[in-house]
Amino acid sequence: MSLATEAGYKFFTGPITHGPLAGITMQRVNVDGFTETDSFAAVGGFTALSFADQIRNSAVTELGYRASLDLGTWQPFAKVAWDHELVPSDRSITASLTSTVAPSYTMPAVVSCHDWAMAQVGTTVAIGRGITGYAVFGGQIGETNVVNYSGQVGLNFALNPQTTPAKVN
Repeated sequence: MSLATEAGYKFFTGPITHGPLAGITMQRVNVDGFTETDSFAAVGGFTALSFADQIRNSAVTELGYRASLDLGTWQPFAKVAWDHELVPSDRSITASLTSTVAPSYTMPAVVSCHDWAMAQVGTTVAIGRGITGYAVFGGQIGETNVVNYSGQVGLNFALNPQTTPAKVN
């Protein structure tokens, strides 16, 4: 389950639109418990572990800047932001051996960074009446031992604002 919001202000300088933005993304991720299997045994195996249910909460704030250029049909844009995780990463994971009877053990989950930067570049293109295509490439830096790149391509379909359904009395 997640909830995200972003707000900003736009300045218009000729064909360039730019301005600051701020946002927050809140998440609650539930991972059901599971038991590993390996290729040498149907269930279990001497290296397999069983893991208990896990819950991870997150609240990431964002502070950044966005700029776009109006070239008519094409509108390239760029966004840079600094993200900060507000929720402490002090959760634990409980695991059990499946190959022998032994007590479960608990260990700290991997600690992720609390601050990182992200950047996106992309473009939108007007394809037809109410149809817009887009392509975005992004990257994340500043988090120890993590490199994250992303890409997205898609279409947006919008109802023509001049075409409204007839009123029913």
